[in-house]
Amino acid sequence: MIRISSYARKGRKFDYSSHDRLREAIEKKLFTDLKDIVKITTSTKTPDEMQLKRINEVTSRLIDEHGYCPVCANELLRYVGSLLNR
Repeated sequence: MIRISSYARKGRKFDYSSHDRLREAIEKKLFTDLKDIVKITTSTKTPDEMQLKRINEVTSRLIDEHGYCPVCANELLRYVGSLLNR
């Protein structure tokens, strides 16, 4: 809060990524929240209908809300899945 108010007084826009500890905390929280979803979407080589639906939902969100291309969205899911399966 101190940094945000300091930025505001100086007329600067605060971006969470400009504060390393805050950025890490937010990323950890989001990763924890999405861990189960990602585990479902990446845990099997031959997903059943429900898992395939979930994979498509997550991929669509990455594309629509975060600007990923379809190839990059799928690569991200595979990468995160490999991290979770370690």
